[in-house]
Amino acid sequence: MPAVRSAAAESRLQPGVSALQAGLIASRYGDSALATRVAALSATSLARSTNASYAQKWKRYLAFCTEQSCDPCDPRCPLLWLTSLHESGRVAAKSMGPYKTAVNHFFHTVYGLPAPSTESAFASDFVRVTKGMRQEDTDKGLVKDERRPLPARLALAALDAALAMSPATLEELSDLRCLLHVTLGFAFAARSETDVSLALSDVLLDYSARELRLRRAMAKGTRTEATRTAGVIPFSSCDGRLCEAVIRFLAYKEALRENNAFQQGWERLPASGDAENRGLLSFWRLPCDKTWNAASALSNAWIRRACAIVGAVPPPGELWSSHSMRSGAASSAASIGVPIYQIMLLGGWKSDKSLLECYIKQVSPCTAALAFFGHLLPASIIGRLTS
Repeated sequence: MPAVRSAAAESRLQPGVSALQAGLIASRYGDSALATRVAALSATSLARSTNASYAQKWKRYLAFCTEQSCDPCDPRCPLLWLTSLHESGRVAAKSMGPYKTAVNHFFHTVYGLPAPSTESAFASDFVRVTKGMRQEDTDKGLVKDERRPLPARLALAALDAALAMSPATLEELSDLRCLLHVTLGFAFAARSETDVSLALSDVLLDYSARELRLRRAMAKGTRTEATRTAGVIPFSSCDGRLCEAVIRFLAYKEALRENNAFQQGWERLPASGDAENRGLLSFWRLPCDKTWNAASALSNAWIRRACAIVGAVPPPGELWSSHSMRSGAASSAASIGVPIYQIMLLGGWKSDKSLLECYIKQVSPCTAALAFFGHLLPASIIGRLTS
C-alpha cells in the first residue's frame, strides 16, 4: 500500500483528494510541490462535491476493512462492505450505485487495479448480489416511491400563488421563495445544485432584448471544462407573469436589505460547497436561513413546502423531488412537440441519449406546458395547439 504523504503536502491538496491518492502520487513523482499539483489535478476530473462524497465513502470502506481485518486491495472486500451496509439498513439496494462507483474510482486511482464491480473476476458476483438486495427490499416492502416528473399544472399553480402573495414577514417571504423556486426551476429545467446556488448576478433581466437569463456556473460530473451556460426565456413566457414574480421577489429582498435590523452578510452563499458562485450574493438566501444544507435537500424541502401551499399531493407510489423539476420540464416540453435540440439547449443537456433515457417521460400535453414552453415552438404549431 502506498505511503501516506506528510501533513504539509496533504494541506496543499484540493478537497476530495485522499491521503492514499497523495501517497500514490508521491511514490510515482516524489514529494514536491509539483507532485502535489499532479495529485490535485488528477482529482479534478470529478466535480468537487463528487470528490468529497467519494472520499467520505472510501474512508468508510477502509474503516470496515480495518474492523474486519481484511485487505482493502482484495476486490472481494467491497462486496462484503456493501452487503454489511445493506444488512444494517443504512443503504437501500437502489442507493448502492454511488458506493460501488466510489470504490471503483479509488481502486483505479489508489491501487491501479481493475474496478471490483465491473472489471474484476468477481464482477458477476456484484451483479447477482445487488439483484438479490433489490429483491429482498421488494419482499420487505422497502421499495421507495418512484420519482416522477413535476406536472406543468403544478408549476403554473405555484406561479399563480406566488403572484397572489404580498409577504409582510420573513416566513411569508420564505413561502414566496419556495413557490418561485418551483416555477423558475421548471421554466429553465434547472438542476437543483445550480438553481439553489444561484448568485444574484446570475439572474439577469435584459429589458432591451426582453429576455430573462439564468446563468449557471457549475462543473458537473466528469465534465472538466468550466461551464457558465445561459438559459434564456422571453418576458412573454407565462404571459409575462414569470418575470413579474422574479421582479417582485427581488423587490421584497431589496426592502429587507434596507432594513437595518438585518446583518448585511446574511445573503452570501457559503464559503464551501459545490457552487462556483460561493461567496457571492445569493439570489435565494434570506435572514431566516441560519444554515444552508446540500442543494438537493434544500430544493426538496422547498418543493414540499410549495406543494403544501398550493394543496398538491403526488399520486400514491410517486414522489416529487428536485430531480422532478428538470424531468417535468423536459417531459412537458416534449409533450407539446418542442424539438429535442431545443430542450437540450434549455436545460444544458449535452447528450440526447441521457435526456431521452433518464428525463423525458410520457405525460399528456396541456395548456400549462404551452404557457411555459410555447416560446420554443413555431407560431403555426402554437395556433393548432390553442385552436
